[in-house]
Amino acid sequence: ITVSLLIICSTFAVGTTNSLNESEISYNTQNLETCTSDVDNINIQPTTNLQDPLGEVTKTIWEDSTSSWVDTIQADIDDVLTFNITIKYIPLYWESWFLLNMSVTDMLPPCLEYELDSGMVIWGLVEIPGQSGISTSENKIFWNLSEGDYESYYITLYNTSKTGCEDKEDSLTILFNATVIDYTDIDGEDNHVDVVGWETCPSHYVYGDADATVIVRPAEPNVTIEKYVKWACEGDFQKQTIAGINDWVTFELLVNNTGNIPIDISVRDELPSGLSYIPDSSTVDGITVVDEEPEVSGNFLYWNFTDVPADTHIIITFRAEVDECGTLINIANVTGEGDSQNTVYDEDDATVNVECEELYDLTIEKYVKWACEGDFQKQTTAEINDWVTFKLLVNNTGNIPIDISVRDELPSGLSYIPDSSTVDGITVVDEEPEVSGNFLYWNFTDVPSDTHIIITFRAEIDECGTLINIANVTGEDDSQNTVYDEDDATVNVECPTPELVIDKKVWNETSSQWEENITAFVGETVRFNITISYYGPNILYNIYINDTLPSGLEYANNANPPESWISGNNIYWNLTEDYDIHLNGGESYYIEFDATVISSGEHINIVNITANECSGIIMYGEDDAIVYVTTGEGLICDKYVKDRDGSWVKEISANVGDTVRFNITLTYIGSVFIYSIWVNDTLPDCLEYDNYATPMEPTINGNKLLWHFQSDYLDPGESIYIEFDAIVIDEGVGVNLVNIRACECFECDEIICSDSATVNCFAELNAEASGTPTEILEGETVTFTGGAAGGDQPYSWSWDFDDGTTDSSLQNPTHQFNSAGQYLVTLTVTDDNDDTDTANVQITVNENEENTKPNKPSKPTGETEGKADTEYIYSTSATDPDNDQLLYLWDWGDGTNSGWLGPYNSGATITASNSWSNENTYEIKVMVKDPDGLQSDWSDPLSVTMPYNKFIPNFIINILNMLKEKFPFMEKIISNIFYST
Repeated sequence: ITVSLLIICSTFAVGTTNSLNESEISYNTQNLETCTSDVDNINIQPTTNLQDPLGEVTKTIWEDSTSSWVDTIQADIDDVLTFNITIKYIPLYWESWFLLNMSVTDMLPPCLEYELDSGMVIWGLVEIPGQSGISTSENKIFWNLSEGDYESYYITLYNTSKTGCEDKEDSLTILFNATVIDYTDIDGEDNHVDVVGWETCPSHYVYGDADATVIVRPAEPNVTIEKYVKWACEGDFQKQTIAGINDWVTFELLVNNTGNIPIDISVRDELPSGLSYIPDSSTVDGITVVDEEPEVSGNFLYWNFTDVPADTHIIITFRAEVDECGTLINIANVTGEGDSQNTVYDEDDATVNVECEELYDLTIEKYVKWACEGDFQKQTTAEINDWVTFKLLVNNTGNIPIDISVRDELPSGLSYIPDSSTVDGITVVDEEPEVSGNFLYWNFTDVPSDTHIIITFRAEIDECGTLINIANVTGEDDSQNTVYDEDDATVNVECPTPELVIDKKVWNETSSQWEENITAFVGETVRFNITISYYGPNILYNIYINDTLPSGLEYANNANPPESWISGNNIYWNLTEDYDIHLNGGESYYIEFDATVISSGEHINIVNITANECSGIIMYGEDDAIVYVTTGEGLICDKYVKDRDGSWVKEISANVGDTVRFNITLTYIGSVFIYSIWVNDTLPDCLEYDNYATPMEPTINGNKLLWHFQSDYLDPGESIYIEFDAIVIDEGVGVNLVNIRACECFECDEIICSDSATVNCFAELNAEASGTPTEILEGETVTFTGGAAGGDQPYSWSWDFDDGTTDSSLQNPTHQFNSAGQYLVTLTVTDDNDDTDTANVQITVNENEENTKPNKPSKPTGETEGKADTEYIYSTSATDPDNDQLLYLWDWGDGTNSGWLGPYNSGATITASNSWSNENTYEIKVMVKDPDGLQSDWSDPLSVTMPYNKFIPNFIINILNMLKEKFPFMEKIISNIFYST
């Protein structure tokens, strides 16, 4: 045996946190002699490696429900658990004889409290109660099996394969009890045990440990109810049954305390209209009650049960008489309450279907209120720019399901406010109505009898007067029988008297009075009147008039007063500057002038006026008069394009790739006939002919389409209709012009006409979406950016975040993702033509990983003696469980440190240097931290002496003396140690 090895072994035994006292490093001489008489031949070679296994250590808990020992158990507060620690010795070396000087440390988790003196060591037939010690602050229990009450037993585990040891014990068991005092999380808490012993021969420490897990469930009250029914007492209980009036049915309630604590339970059964409780028909099973009858209050039945144990199943049955037809839904609910007054709730229902004679009936009621104030009434008062809320009460008062269509007709002066509609009383996919002009439509299919639908919506007021809003409802069953009802509500909007009133009229020769519009012929002269009236409290001045003639009218002078000047088709009067005209409150002034009709069509003549009031207010007013001009003998051309709703209009919007259809209508209104009719249609650059022409295909020359009706004759009042398709190929404003000419009579007096229709061509709508960042952790936020190109602006935006939360209508929203997973976020862009396009962003949300602090660094290595003011290099290394890079902090033992150095990779060996100015002994130690700031424990210190003096520590000398006293044969070896020192 070398001296150096013995010193190292002894030093380790004293310095470790699992240090053993004198008895723990002694040999059980009695047991040793039992196994072998050749004591002098034992090859004692101590080692310091506490990782050497002693064999098997198991930790289990007794589970009453399975009558078995388990390594994980679920428990409740105040449960007393019995733990089993079994130590089985399995020699590490063939030459090993036995295991002794065992020390057992059991570390209880915070949820457990040791029951004092409940420990029991069982070694073969020997049972020794109690424990060696308890650490209340650390919640630890100790058994030192070589001292105290255990010393006299010489507790030893043997290598039973050795001669003479076959009948010896190779295992022992420790039992103890602990009380559950607190809750754990879902994973529970581990009860850990460490076992250290001395194996010989060769002599060395061996180690074992084990865990058992305790999961302490919190108080979790819960209660459920199931409701069933059957006709009379026939057959099995079901969720619904069929019965007739004057029959009776039996209900069953299954009430279950599915929690883990006793609770008070209240059961309430609500009988619908049409069912009546039959007294003394109630039964209660599964729990003992004094009275099985419920407390009856109106149509409610009540049963109350106190302190119902967990896992109790109560069965209640009762009977009810059927006295009405229809779908009779019987609802029952249950409420449970624990000692902490936490309540739980559940409900269920069962249905009795009672057939009735088919009855069709449907009603609607219409109400209104100002904004969202007060109660709904049949009428309300408001002002222009206010908004009102309408309510429609639609009731299927029949006894069969029907399809219901609701139509609301908004009068002029009321405008629907989009996205303001709500629908209650029935489940719908979209609460918004279909809007067509001033009509709103809601459609509901298969609406059950006795259903009450409540529709509300808002409308903005943009005109004054008595605004009557009419709504009607139509119902239809499978046999197409229909019912109808209607109602209305009124909004009274007082019309304010304007301070400046402009009235534009045109003279009607036939009625000899000024009118809003007249009919005239080309070449006729018409006379206009402009009347300016002021009703304010001041004086009106700087009166400036601008009258704009349409292209079909031409100014013909004869103005009174004469115009101030003319610019194009605009006629101007400056009444104050040119004529010194001022108006006091209540005064009026008028202007008249002539115009000549130069073309057919509808000609709107608009006048607008600005003026100043002495108060400083600038006032404005406008009005118009219309001249309708009928065509004389000749041609009428009309060019239209088909809108999305199928109507023919003068202008639409379309996207590149869309197909549009045009209509050309030619009508002859002369007195003879026309022939040799040429129709020349010029397509704009953004359109290209796409066939499907009727009544025949045209001749195509570039962007020109030509139809020649050579043999067709049109008599007065007859028409030709042409239709064709064109495809949108580019962006731009596409004005499609048609020119038509024809020969009239036999001498081919050429007559012509022209017209146009417009297609606003847009690039195909293209949505774009992005998010930053696209990979995050739970709870982090992504900023999304939406974009679009093409289509007809403005755009609307709709984001679906794919996580069940509320969507966003912002162009560039932010959104927080709270659960890990893959999310396909979708942006839908809608343009002004209701065209849509979508774009997607893939977002990855990772779980938050809990950061773990770095492991304790290794003890520094380097010179342990030296000279002052000389720099020495020292090394260490540390690892991080999360493989993060680490920063190192060296404490040089003289009140100085290195500051944080690094970062360095986990597991790397790093160096640092230092010098000391004074001769002394210094303790060098090192600490590390990860990027999140979590710090390790300090390393074991390295002692450095400046200068170095050789000495043997007192504790080594004490150990050597102890060995010499216990083992006389080692005296020579130990003497050599002292001598060499």
